[in-house]
Amino acid sequence: MTGSDLSDDIDTKLVSHVMNAEGRAFSDARYAAYLDEYATAFVDQPDYSVTDDEANYARISPVIDRLYFAWVADGRPKAPPSDQTMPEIPAMPAGVDFSPEMSREQIAAVMSEMTDQLGGVIMSPPSADQMPHVAPDLEALLPRDLTAPPLDVSSVAANQWGSSILKGALKRLDVRPRDAAVVNGMGGDGARTLTVTLYGIPGVAADRLAAEFSSVIYLPPRGKWTEREIAGRSVKWAAGQEFTVAFWTLDGLVVHVAGRADDVENAVPRLP
Repeated sequence: MTGSDLSDDIDTKLVSHVMNAEGRAFSDARYAAYLDEYATAFVDQPDYSVTDDEANYARISPVIDRLYFAWVADGRPKAPPSDQTMPEIPAMPAGVDFSPEMSREQIAAVMSEMTDQLGGVIMSPPSADQMPHVAPDLEALLPRDLTAPPLDVSSVAANQWGSSILKGALKRLDVRPRDAAVVNGMGGDGARTLTVTLYGIPGVAADRLAAEFSSVIYLPPRGKWTEREIAGRSVKWAAGQEFTVAFWTLDGLVVHVAGRADDVENAVPRLP
């Protein structure tokens, strides 16, 4: 297992509850020293650009071993107390799910409620120039003029999408999350907000994707999947009280649209 494989398995979060007691104690005591050593070992490479390969592993593995053996030889000392006291942060509201189907107004309402519960902490979505674009070829499949205002489009690797359901489906499809990509486009305004999501999953046939993504795509409350023909294309369709969802699959690609029913129907012929 490589470091990247481990990262995928633990949802990219190497935190205390995935370590045993020895790992937690060592990490607490030597993490700051490790960061300094890591910066020295990779001083010739920009931050966050160190590739997961055998050469770089050979650089950093002896550093971790040396830190660990020194810590054991010292009697496994605990981390020194911090001079700074972190302010108490209120618990995050339970059950928050910023699903791709939510309109701008719905997201704003949830964020406002969270801001109130967090005692005035302001949370803002990234601006357009801060949005990630890891899959430009997939992004090019989305016509920006599907909506007015036009679609804002971004893309991330699937391991950065933040969906454990998607990661579970990819695992069953034998695809590593970092090898798949998710493109998200949101445009329009108010009740005419439309979201389009593309899941690029190389090497997987359309029928296998259709079977898995019936449980991955968010189903509107009281909605159920039905088969519809739109412009000669067979799509899975689910109508809810607030929005309608459609999706279909091609080899290596899932296309997912959500919004007002007529907007979804008009978008289908213009998408892959």
